[in-house]
Formats: sequence, C-alpha cells, structure tokens
Amino acid sequence: MFSYLGQKTKMTAANQAMNSTIEHNLGCERICAQRFVKVETDVILPNKHVFPSVTSDDFFWASGIYSIEHFHAFVV
Repeated sequence: MFSYLGQKTKMTAANQAMNSTIEHNLGCERICAQRFVKVETDVILPNKHVFPSVTSDDFFWASGIYSIEHFHAFVV
C-alpha cells in the first residue's frame, strides 16, 4: 500500500510539472501572437514591399530561433 501511495505522489508531481510546462508554453505562444499583431501593424503592413509574405507562423518560428540563440546559456 505504501509503494502505491508513493507512486501516486510521484505521478502527481510529474503531472504538475507537465501542466506547468504546458501553461508556460501557452503563455509564450499568447505573448508571441500579441507581439506579432503589433509588429504586423507597425512594421510589416506599412512596408509590404519589404515583407511581402510574413505570417504569424514565420514570426513564431523566428521568435523561437532567436530565443534559442539568445538564451542558450540558460538552457544548458
């Protein structure tokens, strides 16, 4: 019985960690979407000749690459 309780506690901690990660990722996605709207309004649309086909997916990808390159020392 005690081992079952221990396993249940471990699973609960793992589930909490996973939920925390999911919430963090969704928060990052929401922030990136908000930033894209601002950048699209202020930069992309007024300069359509320079940025003919930038989408939110492109922006999200570029933000992820920038974050990896910029913050890689903290991830290791």
